[in-house]
Formats: sequence, C-alpha cells, structure tokens
Amino acid sequence: MTTASCPPRRSPSLLSGGAVSCVVAAILLAGLPVVGADHVYSHRYVFEGRVVGADGLPLAGEVVEFYAEGDDFLDACSDTTQQAVTDQWGDFRFCFHKHDLGSTTGVGVRVAGHDYPKPLDTAFRRSVVFIEIEERNGTAPPAWNTTYRFGGKVWQGTGPRSLEGVEVFGIARADMPVNVTVSVDGVEQEAFATVTDGYGDFDVEIVTNASVDNVTVSFEAGGTDHLAQPSASHHRTTVGLFLPPDYVARRTPEATSTPIPAVPGTTTPPLTSVVVLGLGLALVAAVVVAKRRRVE
Repeated sequence: MTTASCPPRRSPSLLSGGAVSCVVAAILLAGLPVVGADHVYSHRYVFEGRVVGADGLPLAGEVVEFYAEGDDFLDACSDTTQQAVTDQWGDFRFCFHKHDLGSTTGVGVRVAGHDYPKPLDTAFRRSVVFIEIEERNGTAPPAWNTTYRFGGKVWQGTGPRSLEGVEVFGIARADMPVNVTVSVDGVEQEAFATVTDGYGDFDVEIVTNASVDNVTVSFEAGGTDHLAQPSASHHRTTVGLFLPPDYVARRTPEATSTPIPAVPGTTTPPLTSVVVLGLGLALVAAVVVAKRRRVE
C-alpha cells in the first residue's frame, strides 16, 4: 500500500513499481479575454466536456462553439478564460458569469458541424458532456491508458435561498477538505487529500497500472462519501459530494455582500475622525491657556 499527500497542481507521474499514483490537478485554460466579477458559485455556470473519436481516443485541436437559444452567455468568468479548443485530452471548458438561468430554452456546444445539446443544471450550475465524432479517429496522449480524471463539487442542499441576489438551491462549499482513497480489488493502495477551490470545485487525476475494472476511488467530505469507478471509455468522471442541509461548516466561506448595519449607540468613529477631533481639542485648550496667561 502506498500513501501520499498530493499537493495541488502537481504534474502526472507514474510510481515506479507501484500500482497507483495520484495527481491533484488544475486545468490550464486559454482563450478569450475575461470580464465581469465573480463572488460565489451562484454567479457562474460551467459547461465542460471531452471530445473523442470513434476509437474512443481524444480529438485534440477541435474548435468547440458554445450556443444558447433565447438568451445570451456573453460574459466570461472573471478568474478564468474560455477553453474553446480541445487540449491533448480532448477537453474543453466554458465558464460564464451568469445569474438568471430560467429564460434559456436550450444550450449546448457545436463541434465539427454537429450540435450537442445539454440541459442546464440550475442547482449544480455545471454541465458535463461527452462527444463522440464517428467519422474521426483520435490520438492517445502520453499515459492515456493509465490516467483517469475526476472532476467534482462539494455542495450542500439547503433549499431555495438568495445568495448575493441570485436564487440558488444550495451552497457550494469552498476550501473544503476532500479525502480520496484509491483501491484495487478492494485493497487500499493510496490515500491523499485535496481541497475545493473558491467555488466548491476540485480536480483529481489517478494514474494506475492496474486494470480499470478493478479500481475504485472513494471521495469523502464533511462525513459524506461517494464511491466512483474510473471511466474505461472516456477516462473522465464527474462526482458530486452532497452534504446534508444541517451540516455546519467551521466557517461560512460564501458570505453575502450585503453590509451589516451598525447597532445604534455602538458605532465606532473612524481613526481619522478621532485624530482630527483630538487636534481640535488640543488647539482650543492651547488658546484658553494663552488667554489666561495674558490676563494674569
């Protein structure tokens, strides 16, 4: 058994003589300029996926166009750019600064002249689509047969509520520890931990020489477990860890922007006001003392 703590943004690597290796990976994005501002996950919508050929191998360099009927998704997220051209793994990713999702009649992506619709998930605010181009064959990147990606979100269902002016059905848990355990034939091979980003998302890569049919990956966050198996066809799996409504975090990472009003009688004046007032009182006292000396 091999146990390791894998730091964020570590590059993939095979363990020499080992069965399993892990990577906590951030997907590097490139593309369009970004605008707008994102405060919490409720201001974002992520649409991502993987494009493969008829042989199941990735199609790199494919241009992916996002489309929306009856509405617009013009503003990109502020902290990332769009990945409109597939990378060596066939992956693409769009992130939009979007509040209202109800008026859109249909969304999807267009690849190689074909439309691939995908319904919006107004609660999870993330859609994942796998596209197979039948008339094309892909190319396997290095370590394709041993590398499997997992993308996930830690999310707490709290019922309808308003989060920074946007109606949501739960809270994405930011900075949430996620424990990952990789097992082969039911025997633990490796255990490590990662943490969600500011929007409750995490990305993990598992590198294994074992048969994928014998590999299971367990994710745990806040007492909630999710057991997943690597995808033998797409080599990419999406997981969700749904915390119970009564879960209490050590701190609430997603605060609203509404200012807290001061309680009457407890307002503390700014430091500059105190300094100015003190100087004024000192000046008045000096004038009074000077007058008394003249009188004496």
